[in-house]
Amino acid sequence: MRLGPATLSAAVTLALPLGLLAAPGGSAAPAARASEPEHSLRIWGNEVGSYPSFDPAVHRYAATTTAATGGRLTVAATSTEPGARVYVDGALETDGRARVTGLEEGDEVTVWVDDSAGRATYSVVYLPVEFPAIEVTTTPEPGAVADGKVLLTLDRWTSESESYEVAMDRQGVPAWVRTTDGGASMDLKEVPGGYSIFRQPTTSPGRTGSRLVRLDEQFREVAAYETVGLVDTDGHDVAWQDDGSAYLMAYEPDDRSGEQLTGAVLQHLSAEGEVLFEWDAADHVDRAVEGTAGTNPDWAHVNSVEVMDDGDLLVSFRHLSAVLKIARTAHDGFAEGDVVWRLGGRRSDWSFPDDEAGTGPCAQHTAAETDSGTILLFDNGSASFTRNGTICVDQADPDGLTVPRLWSRVSEYELDEASGEARTVFEHRMTEPTDHLAIFAGSSQRLANGNTLVGWAAERRVMASEVGSDGEVLWSVRDASNPTDQAFFSYRAALGAVPDATPPTVEVAGTAADAAVVDLGTPLTVAALGVRCTDRGGAGLTSCEAGEAASDVPGEHRVEVTATDAAGLSTTGSLAYRVRDSRADAAVGPRARDLRGEGATGSWRGQKARVDLRRTGQQERLLVRLRHGAGAADRVAVSGTGSSAGFKVRYRFRGEDVTGAVRRGTWRSPAIEPGGHADLKVVVRRRGAADAGDRLVVKVDATAGLGSGAADHVGVVVRAR
Repeated sequence: MRLGPATLSAAVTLALPLGLLAAPGGSAAPAARASEPEHSLRIWGNEVGSYPSFDPAVHRYAATTTAATGGRLTVAATSTEPGARVYVDGALETDGRARVTGLEEGDEVTVWVDDSAGRATYSVVYLPVEFPAIEVTTTPEPGAVADGKVLLTLDRWTSESESYEVAMDRQGVPAWVRTTDGGASMDLKEVPGGYSIFRQPTTSPGRTGSRLVRLDEQFREVAAYETVGLVDTDGHDVAWQDDGSAYLMAYEPDDRSGEQLTGAVLQHLSAEGEVLFEWDAADHVDRAVEGTAGTNPDWAHVNSVEVMDDGDLLVSFRHLSAVLKIARTAHDGFAEGDVVWRLGGRRSDWSFPDDEAGTGPCAQHTAAETDSGTILLFDNGSASFTRNGTICVDQADPDGLTVPRLWSRVSEYELDEASGEARTVFEHRMTEPTDHLAIFAGSSQRLANGNTLVGWAAERRVMASEVGSDGEVLWSVRDASNPTDQAFFSYRAALGAVPDATPPTVEVAGTAADAAVVDLGTPLTVAALGVRCTDRGGAGLTSCEAGEAASDVPGEHRVEVTATDAAGLSTTGSLAYRVRDSRADAAVGPRARDLRGEGATGSWRGQKARVDLRRTGQQERLLVRLRHGAGAADRVAVSGTGSSAGFKVRYRFRGEDVTGAVRRGTWRSPAIEPGGHADLKVVVRRRGAADAGDRLVVKVDATAGLGSGAADHVGVVVRAR
């Protein structure tokens, strides 16, 4: 059971020492001094793997799982410093390891190592079943890679493939991850107030495509949208506007020509769902003249839309191998919806003087206007083995046969209106070990630091990479679990800030009715009370603290417990616990192995030893073992029966005669630790006045010092024979 900020449940934890916190989110810790202790971290379980390899400067790790893993992980951490303490989810683990159960995808296990260097914090993310191990290659140069997390939608694009949505850090470890409900999700991106994504299935029968889902800052679904008056909502792209409106796309059935075609439609919807603008490619583009995909019914294949700085639309059409600028409103002699210009394709308004391939854009994706006004796009290229054949246009003979281009690139063009030239100002292509070709999908995103994030999509050898302005690959990520032809890839890759907006949780073992029960005086630790403090927002758990909580008074109690993460988010729950009263436990017998009454408390009946003395002067020694039920050290008070005319009774403790104190009821044992014991000796001797048949019942009362003073009683029946 997990507690949110306003949830009540049963159990308690106690404030733990914080020490110095390691940098959250995988950021590098200060350089280690030679004298600093060294740490280790191990993660294992049924069919469990982990990545990346342990590095003290890396604070987030992922545990790969299968169905056999069953929500169970074992984690263990060590420090080379004697006396170091290891906590798992806020609980001190005396042997430095813990088996955590009940984990679900995206849950995190927090490990703290406290030693003289302060506190090092490590988080282990429990991945969905069959989520691949991720391998990252990065430059060692500090600050070379942009800040943020990479948003991906992983899939194999086969009918049996699982699909995942993920926001991963630069070590490839998810800050958030989700298995899709069915079918591939697409286009996960950051938007004001949260994120958006296209998910399947659609919201109603008879519709095709996906539904556009708005997510809040915790990745919770808050709204869903689809086109209005159409049957399809396409998941390639959406252009959100500041007023809450959005430009959607549709692959709409079109039989107006007598053929069963797939049209390309843009629709601008207000925040309230009103259609503000609709554009159909068939009304503005001549399929017979401009198409490059042969007889494919999906003759245009729109795949990206963006509102330019001047208000017009920048739209990419894969099967035209062209990017179109479309007038959103009438201006400069163009009516609303007119094509202002074409970049690439058979009717390009721009030439490409420095394009070594001579094709200009080909099967491109994610056309975007940069801050400097250039056009950046992921330029796929085309191979003859694709379903549509070759779809690149030879710009020297645009009406001729299409041509292949067996490599993909990121291209950035500066458009010179005076000359009509589209000059290449940036280009990146991967040539090692061979040319990289993404036959479909892909993305490029200009980052705030001037780098470019590339989503390689169908080029399965790499999911995404970040490249500098000189084209140097600074960071890349790939699926390291599967052969290349079976590797997961993402339709797009997008960088987002992805701040931790998810408060930590306070988890309680059992149900609300199962209030934690502790022995009187027990230190109120997380481990003793079955509480886990966890965080799954990516920043990492930093504290698990409680208000004042006592265990020295028997009965029912409550305490407020607060879990806090490195983002400053916290969750507080009011938790119940019960302190069990303590009582003494006495046992008696001639030897330790023959004790009667051990573990039984209350009436002395049934807790008696018998001694027969057959001659005058004969004596026997008996052992009275004293214990208690408190969780802290306690001194047990003892009183006992004295001598009679026929029998002499003496009490000894560690060689000292304590008879007088025991008979007066003032003798107390030394402090007995929980689980420990103290042994009192009872010596009985037959006197000359005892006749055969005489007897004496020696009764020993033991009373706990802590709590209500609950007592136990044992007896010795002494007989003269």
